[in-house]
Amino acid sequence: MTVAINSLSVDCHDPKRVAEFWSAALEWPILFESDDQMMIAPFDEREPGVFPVLFMRNPDDKRVKNRWHFDLAPDDQTAEVIRRMASARAAPTSVKGTWRGWSWPMWRAMISAS
Repeated sequence: MTVAINSLSVDCHDPKRVAEFWSAALEWPILFESDDQMMIAPFDEREPGVFPVLFMRNPDDKRVKNRWHFDLAPDDQTAEVIRRMASARAAPTSVKGTWRGWSWPMWRAMISAS
């Protein structure tokens, strides 16, 4: 039996705000919107191996930091990430990520993803 990822589901207090931020940052269209859910994806119709992100309302209090993030990898990493994050109203932090000789800037969303 074949299994595929249907979507990455993200619990949050305000799906509209969080989805609109990531839609702007990733330049992905909003595919679905309701009072309690919003879905974004890099496509208009499904493609094999590519799945949407579904932001769902969850009223529970946030107890720990978010355990997921997007690793963006454009051709010109610095210029593209700066452009997209600025258009999504994110702010750079003083923290730099590093791993095996690679480094990258860390950004803070100007909204709460809780």
